[in-house]
Amino acid sequence: MARESAKGRGEKETEEEAQPQQRLPSSRVIGEARPVSLAFVKNTLQKREKEGELHYEQKLALEYARKFSRLDQKTSEEVGEELMKLEIPRFKARHAVKIADIMPEDKTALKAIFSKESITLNNEQIEQVLKILGKYRSQVAQPKELKEPKNRRKSN
Repeated sequence: MARESAKGRGEKETEEEAQPQQRLPSSRVIGEARPVSLAFVKNTLQKREKEGELHYEQKLALEYARKFSRLDQKTSEEVGEELMKLEIPRFKARHAVKIADIMPEDKTALKAIFSKESITLNNEQIEQVLKILGKYRSQVAQPKELKEPKNRRKSN
């Protein structure tokens, strides 16, 4: 919805433009919030790592993305786009990104993703999603083996 600008010139601005943008301590402006895949996070942080030192949280995020990212960025985006074309009611981009990141192999795993969501997929929709994922299954990288931290004691 558009409304008249405070400038008084009759210019219109959207509600989004009327909202003040948040500023981070580093003076970067947050333009929009959108879900991104682990592959996108991995690529972005790897580029920043080449440019210079990463902050502690960024290093943790990069390590996590390297371990659990199962698709490359391009393939992940393709999966997300195909899932969004299904036009499932209340299915959002965040759901598509999560499914592309996890790449569930069966109905149970797919249903688990939606267990705390206000969306329920019927059997036909589940089959459609699994069919799309099946097309990309050959491109899935297995997650790297997790190592238990050295300083942890083993329980009996």
